[in-house]
Amino acid sequence: MALATSCAYPADYFKDMSLDSDEEIENERNDVRDLIRCVTTIPDGSRNVFDMLQHSSIKIIERLINACYMAIKGATGQGTLLPLAPETVVHALSSLAKPLLMVSPFSIYIYQKPSYYVPFSLTFFAKKLTLRVNIYGEIAVRTVSMAIEALGIVCHQLLDIFKSQSSNADIAVVFPVSRLTCIAIASFAKTFASVVEITSLNDNGENNSGVDNVDKASMKSLLSLLDFTLDVAMQSSFHSIKHIPELIAVSSLDYSVYDIRGAMRGPGGEDHVGCLAIKRVIKENEKLGFHVLCSYGTFVPVGQERNNDNMTSAFTFISLLSQLLEKLKQNEISRGRTNEHGQGVTPKSRRIMITAVSQLGVISLKFFAGNAYPLPATTKFHQSVSSTMQALFYSPLRNIISLSNNLDSVNELVAMNQVCECVFDLAAFAPEMTRSLFDPDTHSRDPSVLRGVQLMIDFLVSSYDKLLSRPLTVSATSPEPDELCVQVSS
Repeated sequence: MALATSCAYPADYFKDMSLDSDEEIENERNDVRDLIRCVTTIPDGSRNVFDMLQHSSIKIIERLINACYMAIKGATGQGTLLPLAPETVVHALSSLAKPLLMVSPFSIYIYQKPSYYVPFSLTFFAKKLTLRVNIYGEIAVRTVSMAIEALGIVCHQLLDIFKSQSSNADIAVVFPVSRLTCIAIASFAKTFASVVEITSLNDNGENNSGVDNVDKASMKSLLSLLDFTLDVAMQSSFHSIKHIPELIAVSSLDYSVYDIRGAMRGPGGEDHVGCLAIKRVIKENEKLGFHVLCSYGTFVPVGQERNNDNMTSAFTFISLLSQLLEKLKQNEISRGRTNEHGQGVTPKSRRIMITAVSQLGVISLKFFAGNAYPLPATTKFHQSVSSTMQALFYSPLRNIISLSNNLDSVNELVAMNQVCECVFDLAAFAPEMTRSLFDPDTHSRDPSVLRGVQLMIDFLVSSYDKLLSRPLTVSATSPEPDELCVQVSS
């Protein structure tokens, strides 16, 4: 922890965010992450209960998580009156995500199955082993609880700052913490899923999970912490996308290792970390995605009560994300096709959000309404979600149809590029939705879908033929021919 603190960003590091990142500092911070993972990772060979319980890494993980938890919980400000955890602590916490998964409650259930080194079904009832497993279960629940709560506290701190829009909100302080928090949320996705999984196993009566004799109140408390953290994590990620551009200035990733300092991306990455955080959690598995929907809005200030049910929360969250997607698209248009910095995110990051939102829509229809997209609506909730999803999904098709009606006033290369962008948007939706483009039943219900698909195919094939048959004169505002060929062939 002392080493992690010594590798903090200098006080004036983010004063000019258009500067390239300092490679020496970023390399040192990567070394810290590697070292934390090295001393906390349980070797692959330690896949039975005896080895795992005796391995020193478990105690190291517990102590590091506790140190992060105490530092985050005790955060009172960073010289700007902001009650925000130090970025060095959030950095260390995010580094512990993979080791933490090894001690998550569901991991011991996996490792104790008969297919692993110790036949769990034969040894579990041995008195000595039972005692040790129970002790391990308590350590696992305590450690995972601290980690999830610590992350939730940071997310809550950021959420308060985003919502208050306080004049004290120094971007030089908020930016690195928000970036690291989103990275941590994405990294914790598997741990979140393990907690949801072990809870569902217990609910289904599978009591050989390794934590079945742990205090039930502890497990209930862990699930409550998960609800709180998922709620504030999704909200803080949402606001990071809404308020912090992916690129403050022109990216330098083409010639630098770590991009500019004002890049809301992982080290050397190419996507907005807020978009990645939401997608990773939602796409980890359907149970976790459904839990995200149900947990939205569960955190309320002290003295207040939650005033909506799971369905209302789910639709509210889906609606907010859909509105955010529309805003990001407008930012993209207002920036101009060749400009990717400034307000909003890059097209690639926006499509990551399309994937996440459409997956949430499919999950909500499957778990709440008992139907999968695009079966006929049977409930008001089903109708509302289906309507929202269809509005998003058919927007690119409507753009293609509109473009086909105005080809005389649009440059051919620009038109081709716009159609390709629409196709990329369509391809980003969940498979359950993209398949409906070629479904005869969908065509019967909405002939405009069939027309959009026909125009899309006709336009791209004819334009590709033109690319192959004659050289193109590329203007300064047109994409390079190679880029167009790649888009069309994709």
